[in-house]
Order: sequence, then C-alpha cells, then structure tokens
Amino acid sequence: MIVPDVNLLVYAYNSTSPHHEAAKAWWDDLIAGSEEVALPWVVVTGFIRMMANPSVVSPPVPPVVSVAHIRHWFQHPHINPINPGNDHLDWLDGNFEFAGIGRNMVADTHIASIAMEHDAEVHSRDSDFSRFPGLKWHDPLQ
Repeated sequence: MIVPDVNLLVYAYNSTSPHHEAAKAWWDDLIAGSEEVALPWVVVTGFIRMMANPSVVSPPVPPVVSVAHIRHWFQHPHINPINPGNDHLDWLDGNFEFAGIGRNMVADTHIASIAMEHDAEVHSRDSDFSRFPGLKWHDPLQ
C-alpha cells in the first residue's frame, strides 16, 4: 500500500513545477495501476490548501477544482481514503520523539504514523520522512 505525500500530488497537478513531468508520470501510473493507494485526509486537505495557495501555484486552483480531482481519484477501486486507527495517538506520541521541532513536522508525523499503523510506504520528495525509524518511505522521482 502506498501513501502519497502532498508534495508529489501538487507537483503532479502544477505544470509550473520543475518536478511536474516526473510527478505526473508517477501519479498517472498509480492511477492506472492496481497497487492499493491510501490517501489520508490530511493529505487530501493539504492538496486542496496548497493548490489554492498563490505562492505555490500560479494561478491558484479553486478548491472546487481540486475536489473534482480527488473525486476522480476515489472512483478507482484501488485508491481510497485512509483513517488513523485506534492506536494513532500512541503512534503520534512515539514518532514526535523523532520528528524534531517545527510546524511542518506535525503533518509529516501524522502521515508517517498513519502509514506505520497500516504497514504502508510513504511516497514523498521530503527526506524528513527518513527521521522515523521503521517507516517505509520512497522518493519515486529519484
């Protein structure tokens, strides 16, 4: 099971990103494939937020357009939302020890914890995921 990070999804839909072509090919392959893809709601809402941010995407993408993309993703039977399990707070607590201090690490810790709970692999360009012992993560653009 693959858990995509927000950054790769934004690159896949932001044609001005230097990583656009590679990220689009990666995402198109996942959509067309059969491997299970799990999207935490923090990633879904992060995608909507980042696509609407004019300092990230110019011109910004209205949230209704991003939601339409997400609806399309969820039409594929192998792409589904994923939720934290009953022990999520314990996973968060343990992973904050390795996350370090910084507001951006809260979302990464949440994503890493969900992936670890479900024995999934995070796909991201963000090497901060290497901070979490036992987390399977991969940069598919390398």
